[in-house]
Amino acid sequence: MPKNNEFGILFVVNTETWRVESMKDKSFTEKLIALRKRDHLSQVELGRRLNLDRSSMNKLEHGSRNVSAKEIKEIAEIFHVSSDYLLGINDVPEWATLADVANLKSFLQENENPTRLNFDREELTEDEQAKLKEAISLVFWDKLKEKKKK
Repeated sequence: MPKNNEFGILFVVNTETWRVESMKDKSFTEKLIALRKRDHLSQVELGRRLNLDRSSMNKLEHGSRNVSAKEIKEIAEIFHVSSDYLLGINDVPEWATLADVANLKSFLQENENPTRLNFDREELTEDEQAKLKEAISLVFWDKLKEKKKK
């Protein structure tokens, strides 16, 4: 039976698979690709770790294949993030503290440009600005994780 969550993502849930029905929000696929690239893994290599062939891995990254609960758990373990993070329920890595979240909020506020962002003198849409904010947040978490390792 389909279930809506408070973030507007519709999931079809049964005992084995979750599939993003509305691909308007591709946060899972975008996060999967970003995490794979961050860790310098090819699709083939990540697919091997998940016991998926190249075609299945490609479909998973493009949102045209169902992802099992087991695969979500394995992906979360490989990249050291929570399944909530992968599904867009919570964009905070599980290792982050409340202070880290406050620091991200401050960082984003300090770096907000008072004028609208644009590309080639064309104003970015709200969706494009949200993607940019998400990208900045991912960089923030990566840098903070590096810093905490030292």
